[in-house]
Amino acid sequence: MTTTENSDDIIRSHSSTFEILYAWDRKLFDEVKANESIRKEYNKKCDQLKRQFAKGCADPVIDKTRVVPKDLHSRVIVALHSVDSISKCIEKIGMKSYYHNSWSLYKGQLIRMWKSILECHHAQYITISLA
Repeated sequence: MTTTENSDDIIRSHSSTFEILYAWDRKLFDEVKANESIRKEYNKKCDQLKRQFAKGCADPVIDKTRVVPKDLHSRVIVALHSVDSISKCIEKIGMKSYYHNSWSLYKGQLIRMWKSILECHHAQYITISLA
């Protein structure tokens, strides 16, 4: 396999890594957005519960209202764990694939650069030797 074919493979691999990272990033965005709407609803229900306490509403009304924030709080915790696991997955993909592919691409460029410099120096050496 030639250096060009090898760098083409690395570039394709790099591109597919970006596609995977984009898909996970989109999923993360959707999770954060969903979590935000749950948090807003949770805050509304907590405020409603505080108002009911302040007004001195009957215990059955308060108990009925209290169930909703508890459920929403559980959903917020689940959403936060989901966001955390997606973030860790993105980080793992970044470390495993993206940086490896970037280093391989960079290393290939360095090898080509030093090879070119060696050829130039060799040509200069021949020219100086003939002079």
